[in-house]
Amino acid sequence: SVPGWLVQVLRHETHVNVVAAALEVVAEVGSSAELPALRAARYRFDDDAFIQFAADLAISRIEAA
Repeated sequence: SVPGWLVQVLRHETHVNVVAAALEVVAEVGSSAELPALRAARYRFDDDAFIQFAADLAISRIEAA
C-alpha cells in the first residue's frame, strides 16, 4: 500500500517539503509504476530546483534498475 500512497502524494500534495520527502522514499524503493507520478511531481514543481533534482535522481535510479 505504500507505493500507492506515495503516488497519491506525488500527484496531489501541495506542500513542497512533503513531496520532497516522498521523492526521497521513491528513489529508494520505487519501481517503474511510479514513473508517471514522478514526472507529474516534477512538472507541478517546475520552479523548485530541489524537486527537479530529487525527481530526476529517482527517475534515473528506477530506470537504471
